[in-house]
Amino acid sequence: MIQNGRRFITFCKSRREVEVVLKETRDKLSNIEYIPSLLDLTDKIAGYRGGYKKEERKDIEKRLVKGDINGVIATNALELGIDIGDIDIVICSGFPGTKASFWQQIGRAGRRKEAVGILILDVGPIYQYIAVNSEFLLKTGIENAVLDKNNLFIQLAHVRAAAAELPLTLDDAELFPDIAEIIPVLLKAGELKNDGGIFTWIGKEHPAGDFSLRNISRDIYKVINKINGEMLTEMDEYQAFHEVYEKAIYMHDGVQYMVEKLDLVNRIATVFPIEVNYFTVPFTDTMVNIIKEFKNTEFARTTATFGDVLIKEAVVAYKMIQFHNRQNLGFESIRDNLLLPLKQKDYGI
Repeated sequence: MIQNGRRFITFCKSRREVEVVLKETRDKLSNIEYIPSLLDLTDKIAGYRGGYKKEERKDIEKRLVKGDINGVIATNALELGIDIGDIDIVICSGFPGTKASFWQQIGRAGRRKEAVGILILDVGPIYQYIAVNSEFLLKTGIENAVLDKNNLFIQLAHVRAAAAELPLTLDDAELFPDIAEIIPVLLKAGELKNDGGIFTWIGKEHPAGDFSLRNISRDIYKVINKINGEMLTEMDEYQAFHEVYEKAIYMHDGVQYMVEKLDLVNRIATVFPIEVNYFTVPFTDTMVNIIKEFKNTEFARTTATFGDVLIKEAVVAYKMIQFHNRQNLGFESIRDNLLLPLKQKDYGI
C-alpha cells in the first residue's frame, strides 16, 4: 500500500501489537529501494495509540491529512472523533470484539468515495465463527450498550459531580434512585452542607476531575528515558504492571527501550534505548474465586452463570518473542527480582 501511494489505517487490538506491526513494517520498507523519488519509505507510516503524547498524536493527524504519510497503525484511539481525511483502505487485524467497534473502524474509509475494508481472521474460536457465519457480522444489528445506572458507585460519582454544579434535594431521586443513601455519606465527608433540605456542594472545586476519560486507575506511572531524562509517556497502574516490569522491552513509535527499574513508590519506570531482535509479552497468574451465584442457564453442554467473583492477578514472568517469525526465545521469571503485587478486583460476571 505504501509503495503504491494508498492511504490506509490498520487497526490492532493492543498497544504492543501496534508497535510490533509498525517496527516490522518499517524493517521491510527499509530494504526496498524506492527509485521514483529516492524517499525513505519508513517515514511514510506512523503508529497511533494511547500513550503517545498529545503533541505527537496531533502531529501524526496533521501529517496524515496533508499526505506526508500514507498510513497509520492504530488502536481504537483512532476509531472515531478525529478527521483524518480520505482513506482508501482499512485493515482490521483481528475482530475488535464487538460489531459496533468493527463498523466504526471499517467506516473510517469510504466516506467520500469507494473504499476497501479488510478483516484478517486468526485461529481463535470467535474468528473462526465469523469466518463460517459471515452473516453474523454483515446482516445482524450491533450490540446493545449495557450500563447499570443503579450501581451505587456510579451514582455516587454522578451525584458528587451534579452537586458541584447545582444544589440537590431529595426530589432528585427521580434521577438518582439511591440519593437518600448517598447524601448522608457526603454530609459526613464534609462535601455537602444541608440548608433546610437543600444540599449545597462545599467540597473541592471539580469532583468530576477525579475520573479520567482515558484511564481507569488514578495511580499514574511515568516512563522516563534514562539517557536524556525525557518522559516518553504516562500510563495507569494496570498497564505499567503489564508493560514496564523490569527487563521488559517497551516500544514507543517503533523505538525499543529496556526497562531498568520500576519504582512502585514513586511510580516511575526508568528505561534506556536498546536494539534487540525480540519483544516481551507478560505472563500473568490469575486466581478466580466465586463469591455468589445469582442465576444460571444451561447452554449446550455447559452452564452460563451470573454472579459476583473475586479476581486476583499477578505478573510473574515474561516471554521473549522474536520479530517477524514469532519464535519464542525464552521464558523468564520476574518473581525473584520483582514480584508485582496482586491486583484485586471485584467483578459482576
